[in-house]
Amino acid sequence: MPQAQGIASANNLLADFKKRYRLDESRIILSGFSGAAKIAIEVGCTNSDVDGIVYSGSVTQWSNLNHPVSFLGIAGKADMNYTDLVSFHQSQNLVNEPHYMIEWNGKHEWANAETFENAFLFPFSNIPTNKLFVFDEKLHQKFEMEKQLRQAYYAAISTQNLSWWKTEAKNLHAKENSELMYKRLLGTVSLACYSLSRNYLAQNDLDKAEKILFIYELVDPGNKDRAYFYEDFKRRKGM
Repeated sequence: MPQAQGIASANNLLADFKKRYRLDESRIILSGFSGAAKIAIEVGCTNSDVDGIVYSGSVTQWSNLNHPVSFLGIAGKADMNYTDLVSFHQSQNLVNEPHYMIEWNGKHEWANAETFENAFLFPFSNIPTNKLFVFDEKLHQKFEMEKQLRQAYYAAISTQNLSWWKTEAKNLHAKENSELMYKRLLGTVSLACYSLSRNYLAQNDLDKAEKILFIYELVDPGNKDRAYFYEDFKRRKGM
């Protein structure tokens, strides 16, 4: 769904709820994951009916905040967007709106029930302080290194050959259980391969699609989207 359509749908949903139900209008909270997290942030900042925003999996820079709103970020430590969420949280601490964050041992997925129950403790200041994320300045240097590696891997998708990727993917998998950064980097490449596979197949550029699907399997073996794209590739190739 295009983001503009998602924003319109969310605003329509809020208006419909207000007509149908008697609400506590001081406790209206939007929540979204990944692309829908961006929609929750956009709508929450511009729709004065919204009192709180719970986002996870992704963020977007907002503007034109026209009413008080409280933010809660939920960051999976193995999520490829983890550093983006933490950086967003740190930047929001410089403004006046209340901003809270919790983290959990998950990847790019909805948080488990034990973690997500904190979203119901509104105002979010009711969340026990021992559950809240505290930024360690030592993380800043690690995040900068991870950011540089992400950019390098993005470029390597097009510049490096399959032999290089076989070795690199093997090295990343060997480290992923001892250092979550490497698990996040694998997720970064997997997501890039998802987008590129879809685009190249739509363009019927089978040579480029074949290379991307090969890398996709190396970094994220067993991925169901990759399997779907590969079946489409074989059909187009007449295999």
